[in-house]
Amino acid sequence: MWGWHYSRRKKAEGRRKKENAVTAIFSLFQNVRTLLMVAIPFIFAIYIIANYLKVGREN
Repeated sequence: MWGWHYSRRKKAEGRRKKENAVTAIFSLFQNVRTLLMVAIPFIFAIYIIANYLKVGREN
């Protein structure tokens, strides 16, 4: 009886660990997406400013 209960609990723990891993990966993915959403316009702005400065220097 105890062995059966214990194995059930271990299985539940394993499932919980797997869920935590999935949640962690998903949250990491969301963080990366958020960083990209912030970084892409930032990089774009830097690129535009750099080109603007280059053009300004040539004149």
